[in-house]
Amino acid sequence: MENSTLQQLINQTKEALIQAGASNYYQNVFKTLTKQLLLYAEEHGTDSFSMDFGLQFLEDHYSMSSKIKQKNGVQPIPVV
Repeated sequence: MENSTLQQLINQTKEALIQAGASNYYQNVFKTLTKQLLLYAEEHGTDSFSMDFGLQFLEDHYSMSSKIKQKNGVQPIPVV
């Protein structure tokens, strides 16, 4: 299986949104989000994507990874 760069994944997702008939609003939201994601990736010296990287991005920008983990039934380990 070939690994794709973050930019390739973004391009493929953008095309899928267009083919699916996503509204201009959602395409603009995607464009804004991916600009932030690419800047974040550059700051962290990566050009690839993983779930851990995505969760860290959401946590750093939107404080969302803990909400996602809770929704999926993953409970944080308490610090003692």
